[in-house]
Amino acid sequence: MPPRKSEDRRRREEMASPSRTIAAAADPSAAAASTPVSNKQKKRAHQAQQDGGRIDQDGTVLAGFSWVPHGGMAMVPTRTVSSRRGQVDASEEQVDNEGDGDGDDDDDAELKEDPLLQMGRESVLQGVESDDDSELDDITFRETDLVFVCGRSGEEPSLELYVYDDPKSNIYLHHDAPLISPPVSTAWLTDGSASMCAVSSLKPFVEIWNLDDMNSADPILLLGGCVASENNARKTIKAHMLKPESHRDAVCCVRWNTLMSHILATASADATVKFWDLHSGDCSVTSRESDRVQSIDWHPADASILATGTFNGQLTIRDGRLDAASNAVAAWNAGTGGAVECVKWHPASAGSGSGAVNTLLVSTSAGQLAAVDPRLGSNSAPIWSLAMHGGDTCFDVSRHAPLLAAGGKDNQVSVWELLGPAGSHGPPRLLGASDMGIGAAFSVAFHPNVPTVVGACGTAGIPLVYALDVIAKDVFLAARAV
Repeated sequence: MPPRKSEDRRRREEMASPSRTIAAAADPSAAAASTPVSNKQKKRAHQAQQDGGRIDQDGTVLAGFSWVPHGGMAMVPTRTVSSRRGQVDASEEQVDNEGDGDGDDDDDAELKEDPLLQMGRESVLQGVESDDDSELDDITFRETDLVFVCGRSGEEPSLELYVYDDPKSNIYLHHDAPLISPPVSTAWLTDGSASMCAVSSLKPFVEIWNLDDMNSADPILLLGGCVASENNARKTIKAHMLKPESHRDAVCCVRWNTLMSHILATASADATVKFWDLHSGDCSVTSRESDRVQSIDWHPADASILATGTFNGQLTIRDGRLDAASNAVAAWNAGTGGAVECVKWHPASAGSGSGAVNTLLVSTSAGQLAAVDPRLGSNSAPIWSLAMHGGDTCFDVSRHAPLLAAGGKDNQVSVWELLGPAGSHGPPRLLGASDMGIGAAFSVAFHPNVPTVVGACGTAGIPLVYALDVIAKDVFLAARAV
C-alpha cells in the first residue's frame, strides 16, 4: 500500500459530509449532540456519490463492525517489508555491485568531493525528512481517536481500519488489508503485544490480521483452510483439500473469549461451532448444531459458556468444559419466528451464583427481538419479545447504560432503553429511530469505553458513528446516579 500523506488525509476530510442523526421518537427535532460524518473512501475505487445523506459505493457493502478499545492500537503503526521485496532489492544490489570495480570507486569519490552535489544531496535529504515527519503525523493515533474495523465486500474484498476523529467529528480510512473472500464477521483481539482482528468470510477458514502493521499483505495466522495454502484462494474449495480440523463451509461468526484470551470461537454454515487455541492455531473442540450457525456469544462472566443461534431458530447454551458431544447444557427454540440473526448476553449477566441475573437476547430474520433466561431451563418461554425491524435484525447492548441499539433491512437504526436488571423487566422502550443512510444494517456496536458512542455499517458501504448524548440523556443521567 502506498504511503498516505497529510495532503491525502486533508483531501479525504474535505470530502466528508454530514450524515443524518437519530431523531427521538417523542421529539422528531431532537438530534445527537455530536453529529457524525461519513467520508468517500478508497483510492482504488469504489466511487461514492452523495445523494440526500446517502453515499452509494458501486455495490460494495460493509459488514462486521468492531471497535478497537482505547489503548488497543500501537500509537505509531509499523510498516513491514515483505520477504519477496527484500529478495528483489538484494538481487538488484548484487547486479549494481557487478560493475567495473575501480572505475566506479573513482566516480563515487568525485561525487563525494563535489560541494555543489553535496548541497543538492542535503536539500533532498531535508525534503525526505520533511515528508517523513508529515507522514508520521498523519498515521499516528491520537488520544481522542476512536478506532474501528469493518470488512468490505466487492471485487477487491478488504479489511478496513477507520479512525473517528472526535474533536473534528470526522471519519477517515487509516489503512486496509486485502482479503481472499468477502468478509462476514470480525472480532478484535490481542495477545498483549499487538492489536489483531479475526475475520471470517465465505471461505471455510478464519484470517487473523495484525492491525498494527500498515503494510500487511498476509494474515499472521489462518485457522483451518487448505492443506496446500495456495488452494485457499481458489474460487471453489473441495472438501478433500481442507485440513481435518477446518470448517467445511462459510464461517458466519467469530467471537474472541475476553476471559480466556487464547480462545476464539467460530460458527459456520457447516452446522458446527469450533473452539480454537490461538497459541497453536489448532481446533480444540468441535460441536455439531441442528442447522447452520448464524451467531455466537461468550458469557460475560463465565469463560466456558457460549450461546449459539442457528438458521432454524434454535438457541443452545454450551459449556466448553464438557465433552463436545454433551456440552449442550440447555436448548430451546427462540419462539420468535425466522432464523436467528444475532445472540448476545446482556453485559450485566453474572453467572449462576445466588442473586445472579442472566439474560440472553436474540434477534431473528423476521424482525423480532426476544429475551430468554437460561435458568428457566430448555424450551422455556421468552421473558418478553417484540417486533423491532422489518427483518434480519442486528443489535448490540451497552455495557455502561441500559441501552440497546439495533438495525435491520428496513434501513432504520433504533435506540432502546432496557428495563430492569439485565433488561429482564419487560420489553425495552423506544427512544428513537431514523434512516441513517447506511442502507440495510449488517452490524451495530457500542464503543467499549465511550458510553455515548455507537457505530454501524451496512449495504450502503459506508461506516457510521453517532453519539447518543441527547437522545439518551435521561438514561445516562440515571445510570450515573446509581
